[in-house]
Amino acid sequence: MAVPYTFGTATAAIPLSQLDSNFATAVTIGNTAVQLGNTVTTLNNLTLANVTISSGSVTITNVSVTTANATTANVGTLVVTANATVAGNVSVTGNVSMNVATITTANVSGTANVSSLVVLTNETVLGNTAVTGNVTASINVTGAKLIPTGTSVTGNGLYLPAANALGLSTNGTNAVYIDASQNVGIGTASPATKLQVAAPSSSGAVSNGFAITNAGSGSGTGSSMFIGYNTTLGTYGSISGFFDGTGTSLTFGTTPSAGGSAVVERMRIDSSGNVGIGTATASAGGLLTLNKAPVAAFGNPIFQLGGASFTSGGYYSMGMGFTDATYTEPPAEIATLLALVIRPCASITTCGTVVALP
Repeated sequence: MAVPYTFGTATAAIPLSQLDSNFATAVTIGNTAVQLGNTVTTLNNLTLANVTISSGSVTITNVSVTTANATTANVGTLVVTANATVAGNVSVTGNVSMNVATITTANVSGTANVSSLVVLTNETVLGNTAVTGNVTASINVTGAKLIPTGTSVTGNGLYLPAANALGLSTNGTNAVYIDASQNVGIGTASPATKLQVAAPSSSGAVSNGFAITNAGSGSGTGSSMFIGYNTTLGTYGSISGFFDGTGTSLTFGTTPSAGGSAVVERMRIDSSGNVGIGTATASAGGLLTLNKAPVAAFGNPIFQLGGASFTSGGYYSMGMGFTDATYTEPPAEIATLLALVIRPCASITTCGTVVALP
């Protein structure tokens, strides 16, 4: 409010009544009228620019600060209703309520209770951070470790089902369970091996529980599973499945020697159900094909019944004929085509003359 009288150009005596009138006129600071000689404890709607407070305590209520450079600010309760950029250190002993806050670097040494946290740049948390809402990070978030605190199945997330165990749930159901011995269970909370997959329960039917697939296409495309005692080449066997141009074939392989040998196919079941041992192609019309290179000397048979020893009075037999409760002679069609020969041997390498049986 302007004073009623000015005296800058006065050339005569100034009446005291005019001076009293000027002194009685209040000065407006912000929207607060301040009388000369009066004590004012509250100023409202005040904007301060480049203000330095060197000592003492200052209580500020409803103040809009465009830029504040504070060496040390001890704040009991801070409420930020708009965007706030803090470039230095802020020590808050009470509560901080922020609607929108952009923090370049935040070093939290105590406990921070955050209802919803959006991280736009690097954040270093030295103490505990309890977030009751959502955490959204548009950058990489790193830490020494992440320890969930819940002990029951969550909707989607990690939880601690038991001491030294970890669970992962989806849709309110346990999906992956890792126990204290690092056994992993999928679909089960009691894994008995390093990896146990529990298929869905279906009494009287086979459930799909584990699959290894290849996203490629075309004949020869498939996947393998290696089984052995080490991760070194030549110390494991394999089971492979692949598309053979018609359907799926299954192969079994082993390694000839440890340490450097590739897996060699030993048996194949093709898409028609034919079995080949020692060959990748079963003979036409034969459900079982045995293949082996011929040898110069007798004693390395392609097919053998019996073992390394023989008990007197015992016998080895191979039946051919119709399937029945009791063994019957081969049908005439087989008998006319079957020529059976024997060669009596004193040992595996010493044999007599070949004898043809009628």
